[in-house]
Amino acid sequence: MIVTGLLFASVTGVVRYLGSDMPAIEGAFIRYAVGTLMIAPIFLRNWTGIPNRSTLKLYIFRGLIHGIAVILWFFAMARVPVAEVTAIGYVAPIFVTMGAAIF
Repeated sequence: MIVTGLLFASVTGVVRYLGSDMPAIEGAFIRYAVGTLMIAPIFLRNWTGIPNRSTLKLYIFRGLIHGIAVILWFFAMARVPVAEVTAIGYVAPIFVTMGAAIF
């Protein structure tokens, strides 16, 4: 948990520092590339095969939505003050709870 917290803070700092010079989509790509390298050994060791077609479609849909959300988050982090970004991050569980109640 400590390492994860440090990595999330590092990503926020790097995106904030490079945000005005680098497009948000490039920042998201770099984040996913580094994350893939970090999780690849665990993923490959526990590989159980390709999921069935209906599950795979859901995984792809979730991945696309999450990718768009990360790109928008990186775009916002580069343009919004850090205090507001932090406040929005703390309010996220409330929005998730409201969304869960609706769906």
